[in-house]
Parts: sequence; C-alpha cells; structure tokens
Amino acid sequence: MEMSKYIIVEVRGCELPIVFHPIISHASIADGLTVVSAGFCEMGAKGTKNDSDNISVWVGGKSTTLKDSNDKYVVSREEDALIIQKMLREQN
Repeated sequence: MEMSKYIIVEVRGCELPIVFHPIISHASIADGLTVVSAGFCEMGAKGTKNDSDNISVWVGGKSTTLKDSNDKYVVSREEDALIIQKMLREQN
C-alpha cells in the first residue's frame, strides 16, 4: 500500500473525499473549498479478493499546511475511512 493524502470537502451538504499524491500540499488542493477534515491514507485489498467490497482504508494524521477557522491544523477523523471506501465502491 502506498501512502496518499486526502481531504474531505463539503459540497451541497455532502461530504466528498479527494485523494491525491503525497507530494502535493493539502492547502493547494483545498483552495476555495470547504474542508471538513484532512490527513493521510493507505488503500489496499483485504484478503485474496480484489473487488470493491474488500477495500481496506487506513486514515490518520493531520495537515501541516491547512488550518481551520480557529487557526488549528485540520485533522483526520475515523469516519473518513468509510467515506473513502464508499467513493471507491461507487467507482466500480
């Protein structure tokens, strides 16, 4: 599994994930968007099946370039893994 970065943005009341290469900063992707959370993730297949129902997602950490309205760095949340898994399932 390769580490990626992600942000969860709010668009029209829905939380949507954006996953991107770790060389890009959270802040550059988040420009102009309403960010709910941000962090790092790893995605891979569980077991031997390689279908969308067996995708495991780990999330953690925080952005070191993106701050919220209270001037604190935006952090990851446990539910972010489920949001990313859902996006991956819907792509198949």
